[in-house]
Amino acid sequence: SVLHTTHGKQFILCPLSQMQEYLPKDRFCRCHNSFIVNLFHIRRVSSRTIYLTDGRGLSIGRRYMEQFQDQFFGISIKAEV
Repeated sequence: SVLHTTHGKQFILCPLSQMQEYLPKDRFCRCHNSFIVNLFHIRRVSSRTIYLTDGRGLSIGRRYMEQFQDQFFGISIKAEV
């Protein structure tokens, strides 16, 4: 797996499912079979694409859509209150 951070890339020898267990659930969400995203680095969401603050776009997988929307829009609502 490749971990993209604000400081560059790091290669990690563990599956995303295992990595996801160690990440804070209120900050990170699985959005695709190949991606876990930091919810606080999302600039915008457009239908099935997440646009990050660095300009990259990530696809949202069909089986992860509902989970992603629940987490992301839950965070967005809390931030506005």
